[in-house]
Amino acid sequence: MGIVEWGTAFFTATAAVAAAWSAWISRSQFKNQTDRQKEQERPRLVPLNEDVYLNKSEEFVDMHLAYDWKLSPHAKHTYTKKSDFFSGFSFPIVNAGKSLAVKVDITYFLENGIDAVEEIENETVALIITDSKLKQLETDVFSFDLKEYKNLSPKGDSIDNNFVVTPSNFRVSIIKSGETEQIRLPFYFVVLNNLYLDKHQKAKPKLRLNIEYEDEYHEKHRDSYRVELLKHKPNPNFDREDYWLDFTKIKPNDKKAHPRV
Repeated sequence: MGIVEWGTAFFTATAAVAAAWSAWISRSQFKNQTDRQKEQERPRLVPLNEDVYLNKSEEFVDMHLAYDWKLSPHAKHTYTKKSDFFSGFSFPIVNAGKSLAVKVDITYFLENGIDAVEEIENETVALIITDSKLKQLETDVFSFDLKEYKNLSPKGDSIDNNFVVTPSNFRVSIIKSGETEQIRLPFYFVVLNNLYLDKHQKAKPKLRLNIEYEDEYHEKHRDSYRVELLKHKPNPNFDREDYWLDFTKIKPNDKKAHPRV
């Protein structure tokens, strides 16, 4: 092969390599552009902080009634059946993204599980873990009996209830862009917070909220939040206590992301 042929072959090979490199760059740029577009347009489900107005009841020391959880200071309280797992209090989850979310799975866990609940017995209330042996197993699934003594009734008159604590899951089929879905809190979380506010529990109860869903490309997304009740500064002009339901996002590599923290 002569010099001309070698030169032709070299330039041909160089052109082929350059074309292949250019094609790879184009495919890479297209993929990056597509990924960015998907990320920009994907659904984003976000729980919104919710104000909670608590009014102290003087008639009963029943933990359901001691503090009324309301969405506004003048709202009428609708009592939830005590046999229900979820309370009547709810908060909104909004789809802040540009596309719809489907197969939305929402799961609650009580942080620290059974270790988050302290057994108590005094003149006001008695809380007993239904199966005390579960304490040794550090389980997230258990129940507790709550005996609540009425304040204005003969001594010994009480209201007895049993509350089941378990990771709870429910599904929403679809949440469109810009739409919200009301999510109810577990009843045990409301009860444990009322006990904490009345100083019957030392540790503030916290939930972990997991939100899993798919986008229109069938890609799965998951976000986790820590849920707790926080208090606004006292207002001397009102007899109520104002709080808010706070959501703190948990990073995937956060060591505290596990329910038992």
